[in-house]
Amino acid sequence: MVTQLHFQPTIRTGRSFRVIAQVTLFLWVLLCTDWRPGSVARAQAGQPRQLTLIGPDDSHFDDLLNQYYPGIQSMDGFTGERPYLVILQNNTKVAVEAYCIRYETPGVKTRAAGSGCTRFIHAHFAAQAAKESRVVRPGDIYLLSPQMLNETPTDYLVEQSFVRDALSIESKEAQQAGNPPVTVTADAVIYSDGHYTGADHNHLLQTYQAYRAAERDEAASVLQKLYLGTANKDLVAVLTKDRTDALKADPSPQGNPTALYQNQYLRRRGMEADKLLAIYKKQGQHALKARLNAIVKRPAETITALPGE
Repeated sequence: MVTQLHFQPTIRTGRSFRVIAQVTLFLWVLLCTDWRPGSVARAQAGQPRQLTLIGPDDSHFDDLLNQYYPGIQSMDGFTGERPYLVILQNNTKVAVEAYCIRYETPGVKTRAAGSGCTRFIHAHFAAQAAKESRVVRPGDIYLLSPQMLNETPTDYLVEQSFVRDALSIESKEAQQAGNPPVTVTADAVIYSDGHYTGADHNHLLQTYQAYRAAERDEAASVLQKLYLGTANKDLVAVLTKDRTDALKADPSPQGNPTALYQNQYLRRRGMEADKLLAIYKKQGQHALKARLNAIVKRPAETITALPGE
């Protein structure tokens, strides 16, 4: 099931408000409570499995920005980028492992090639501070843009400099492209119970499977070398080579799905090698072996389409 928004850019100035007071209050709430966004949207009848997308034409859009992203409306570039911002909420009862929110600007090549995808994939073994270390829980809210923003309210508070830069860069690109109209769609969603939904024009499912296979295969390869007694310097050389090989992969290969999968797989193996190498150098072989065992012992996932898809 797919949520779709279509809107024409209408540039307007955000409302003035007391930025310092709102940020201070918001930080106090985060520190004193286990932050969970409130219910900001309602599931439509007969559509229990959809991510809710709230666009700038929605009457609640600006109120939600004020509530969850205090100060953003006063940032340079916000007015120009406002027509392309979308608030996403997981309005289901199931956590989300991955999503692709597709931005389509027909006939326009300067805005993310005319059909960009704001993508998120949960990494099971990422550092706790990393965005990808979290699933998208029921009720969670994100602020998205066509290319750079994918921010929870908590992310926003610690990344305001990045958000400001993103708004400035993307608003200039929109202006150069003539502020084209845009259609925003939840193109593909993968849930933690093993189901997925959506048209998946941007190959999220294939990318997700490549990521998981690369994570598992890199761990199994390194673990085997450890059990075989590979010398420390040789182990470092292997991980370094896997990381270097990934740089040779084309991030956006054109052609058949097999080529896309192989390139995504190779790139991800390089990223996994980089993580494992950092663990080995900072924490030693014992910590590395513990991480490798955790990865290879994780049950393989089976992803199936929701009934009716």
